[in-house]
Amino acid sequence: MKHTLFLWIVMVPLLQAVPCFGQNKTKKRVTVDDYARWSTMGDVQLSANGKWVNYKLNYDYGADTLFVASIQGKKRIAFPKAERYSFSQDGKYFAVIESEGKLRLLDLDNKQERQYLDVVDYEFSPHDLVIITQSDNKQTLIVFDLDSGGETVFEDCSEFAIAKDGKIAMVAEQSIQYYQNGKVIKLPFTALSEKMLFKKLAWNAQANAICFLEPMVISQGMESNKIYHYSIDSQSTTVLNPTTVEVLQGQLIYGEGNTALRFSDDGSQVLFYYSEPKEKEVKQPYEVWDTDTVYEYGWNKLYGNPRVLNKLASWFTATNKVVLIGTNERPSAILTIDGNYAVCYDLKQYEPQYEQVAPADMYLKHIDTGEEKLLLPKQSTAPGMTGISPKGNYFYYYKDRNWWIYDSKKGVHHNVSGVLPIAVTDHQRYEAGPPYPYASPGWSSDEKYFIVYDAYDMWVITVDDYKARRVTRGKEQQVQFRLSEELYPLARKQFKDEYLVRLIDFSKGLLLYASTAGGESGYYKMNPDFSISKILFGNSGKSRLQKAAHTEDYIFVEETAVNPPRLMHFSGKRPTKTIFQSNPFAKAYKWGTAELIDYQNTDGVPLKGILYKPADYVKGKQYPMVVFIYEKQSTGFHNYIVPTEFDSVGFNAAHYFLDGYLVFFPDIVYTPGQAGLSALDCVVAAVDKVKSMGIVDDKRIGLIGHSFGGYESTFIITQTKLFTAAVSGAGVTNLISGYFSYSTPARRPDAWRYESQQHRFGFSPFDNWEAYSKNSPLPHATQCETPLLSWAGKKDTNVLWTQLAEFHMALRRLRKKNLFIVYENEGHAVKTPELQKDLSMRIKHWFDFYLKEKSVVID
Repeated sequence: MKHTLFLWIVMVPLLQAVPCFGQNKTKKRVTVDDYARWSTMGDVQLSANGKWVNYKLNYDYGADTLFVASIQGKKRIAFPKAERYSFSQDGKYFAVIESEGKLRLLDLDNKQERQYLDVVDYEFSPHDLVIITQSDNKQTLIVFDLDSGGETVFEDCSEFAIAKDGKIAMVAEQSIQYYQNGKVIKLPFTALSEKMLFKKLAWNAQANAICFLEPMVISQGMESNKIYHYSIDSQSTTVLNPTTVEVLQGQLIYGEGNTALRFSDDGSQVLFYYSEPKEKEVKQPYEVWDTDTVYEYGWNKLYGNPRVLNKLASWFTATNKVVLIGTNERPSAILTIDGNYAVCYDLKQYEPQYEQVAPADMYLKHIDTGEEKLLLPKQSTAPGMTGISPKGNYFYYYKDRNWWIYDSKKGVHHNVSGVLPIAVTDHQRYEAGPPYPYASPGWSSDEKYFIVYDAYDMWVITVDDYKARRVTRGKEQQVQFRLSEELYPLARKQFKDEYLVRLIDFSKGLLLYASTAGGESGYYKMNPDFSISKILFGNSGKSRLQKAAHTEDYIFVEETAVNPPRLMHFSGKRPTKTIFQSNPFAKAYKWGTAELIDYQNTDGVPLKGILYKPADYVKGKQYPMVVFIYEKQSTGFHNYIVPTEFDSVGFNAAHYFLDGYLVFFPDIVYTPGQAGLSALDCVVAAVDKVKSMGIVDDKRIGLIGHSFGGYESTFIITQTKLFTAAVSGAGVTNLISGYFSYSTPARRPDAWRYESQQHRFGFSPFDNWEAYSKNSPLPHATQCETPLLSWAGKKDTNVLWTQLAEFHMALRRLRKKNLFIVYENEGHAVKTPELQKDLSMRIKHWFDFYLKEKSVVID
């Protein structure tokens, strides 16, 4: 450890740092060698006091670098090897772990630095920095007092937990102790051995009780845990031993994961997981696949037996009563925010079923009494389809194309969106499965208002009389308004078995995000009286809005297709200010332009596409064009694309528009049961619109897609001769074999993808075999005249690589041109940088050969 003054870098104001170019000076052409200069703006964080911000610049061709900068824009510090970092809770300190475990603690006000070596973990409490160091397999806990600068050291520490008031509990030297205000209090517990140390320390919200696990061995070497509860106020201990609790019947208390042990909000319950002992798997020389099992073979092995699933239980420490919340009948459980109730269900109830997320009968269970009653029959369990109000008095859900509220006190269901003169169902999803809503961000903190969206606007429903009020006027302006949800914290840290509840306080006013289909976006303030005032709005992309915890300072990132991202700040009525401009040198280079193209499919549906023109575009000249397809892409109109050869799907638009190509990203909408034909219709209409502009050489048009876009690309080239060359990555080519395919790592077949998700059929092949065949590339391989480069990863669990292998074999038999690249150890996308570059190079050479008639090696 040492004390040093750290280096401050004085920043020239950003507008002065960007080179100025006279009108007579020519900008430079971007070459591949220049790509290394560009960075992507990664993680951004604002300090609680609104004075500091950190941002990370990620480089494909070099080392990533973290920066901490003052909001005033005159000081910043660089950390080239940052691995983990955060501000203190008051924003006055910044901690960062660099490579090889060196932690640097920066006093941002006094410009001093403190260093620690061999750090494996750290966390800020309200007044301390808690550090774990490790040397020679021994861990040491160090508490550094941020106020006084003093240190307290604890040897042989295996873990720690921080209470809301700053108490630090720890397992040290086989005992449990806690530290506060310079005092160490040792609790009356000593572990039997170093191999049986206490673990999973957890404080209650009131910071006056702690619970933890003690490992224990039961019969036949099975490991379980005891649960200890210790009251700080009364200095009393209560122990839960699973072998002596009748309701557990000797079942094990599960002791792994971050949800293994925790308190209810009021501190009266300790929540834990239990299960029957799991039998040790014996490797057999065979597998038995039985159509009578609830799930398919692999899934059934994991989840078919509810007795060995980890299920939620509650221990009332005052009465020593244990209630099993999740049971063998209904293993899944989601707690309400007050901890008094849980929604319980059985995910396998309606199996076999073919939706992405299974429906289930939902029961409302009173945790204290164990009483259950049916809440909802066959309700979707997908995220966002059900939820709870902040105080737990209301349960809301989407069903039958409406939002409903269940009043838990009155036991009454209300259809609350039926009073709205609009539809709350998102018809723009164009999917064949169950309908989805436009979503709901939740409730006001006082439970007075339930908030829902339509296509454009935000509505509040007053719960005492179930009257609705439209609080924005987006429809008239064709502006979509949404709550800036990232600003509103969760009521508590969400676990997998708890509903997400945001604290949305209408009395303080709310910030809304506004956007248009034409690319305009910005932020509005909704005042407590529901009046709306504009903060900023314009034709650029805006994202990552953050607010300082203790001040009215905000930051966000702004960018366009031609202007690199910049970090912006605003506060109160002060004007928006640039804190940091990424890639300022880019103004010295020629760059492409982007515009939104309007077109329609044959059904008259209005669509948009992003057209990038080459960096050296000349009006009246015709260019080769590459069309990248997926689904709806026009929302990315303002995304600044950093040029790179390292792309996980082998295609970077800047790599092409900087080299004389037009690049087009059209939108696609779908008719259920006709995914391939819908893609064909929309893409041909989009390309025809660009052709009508007279800027594309219609004999030099390429097509590329990945995943679902790979399927679409392969299908389209069997239906039209519009494209000179094509690329398909990780796509399905035989929808029938794809429907019945089984991925060993995923352990489930892909039928749900076809019936209720992306392939949008809404039925099985047995219901309409012809529709599956008609929209499959493989049966139409004889019609394919377009040279195809295809690629897949052998470790892909989303789309089996054999799908493109089937199409390759068909084209081979038909003596049609196809190069098929199979990456042995890659998955649905390529993660290895060297292979990303390899794929990008192969695809670029493929298009250069066919669209520019360049003499390149394409094998």
